[in-house]
Amino acid sequence: MADRRCFMTATCLRFGVWQDDDTALTQAIRGDAEVKLTGGPFTVEGVGERLAMEIANWRLHRGRDLPSKPLQR
Repeated sequence: MADRRCFMTATCLRFGVWQDDDTALTQAIRGDAEVKLTGGPFTVEGVGERLAMEIANWRLHRGRDLPSKPLQR
């Protein structure tokens, strides 16, 4: 994971861009019932659909809704 391209980083958090070959990574995150912030858990098919949607949204919007400056604690 250290070699992933990230567009925003903080001390304990990194934001990267989903890639077409991230199926295993997104399945581990979105298919896990313990992960609450992703809207899941998703089925295997649902994970693929969500990954495709995330990639399409990035290509269309390029992260326009991201904060323009670091968030304050």
